[in-house]
Amino acid sequence: DLSAWEALVDGRSGPVFGTFTWSDSKGLALGLLNPEQATLLRFGAEGVQTEFLRLPFKWQPETGVQLGDTLYVFGGDVDPVTGLPAKDGALKVARFAGTKFEEVELQDPPRIHQGLFWLKALRHEGRIHVFWRGAEENPGASFEAPLTFTLTGQLHWTTFDGHGFDGPVRN
Repeated sequence: DLSAWEALVDGRSGPVFGTFTWSDSKGLALGLLNPEQATLLRFGAEGVQTEFLRLPFKWQPETGVQLGDTLYVFGGDVDPVTGLPAKDGALKVARFAGTKFEEVELQDPPRIHQGLFWLKALRHEGRIHVFWRGAEENPGASFEAPLTFTLTGQLHWTTFDGHGFDGPVRN
């Protein structure tokens, strides 16, 4: 019965660029990466509890993974004029340990050479594996048509140990 369904988020947070899960003393939460903020949704008997976390940096995270007690989010440089992903931008990382997000200072971070890109991360054996690939926007048939993207080029990946990227970029 679809008439009984309720929206979890009403759209005021804007588009969702990525998702993650977050677990702390309050329980498990679904995280949404929105422009300039992350939204935590906690599901319980009393309904959905929503918490908003400010993203205090100039780039947009696209994916996140919890490693131990810390959430790491990953994204790329943004062109300050267009607001779109920058061509040949650096891979960016921020950490969240339960109070606020802080950008991780990186020595010689991997580069994302495409403008538009697809980015995902997963935890495996105590490390985070970060994968990315270029994307191209497909023109819609009309103004009402949703934007679609085609992944292009090689799949790239590297590993992150909580302090920095600990290996070469692999294809």
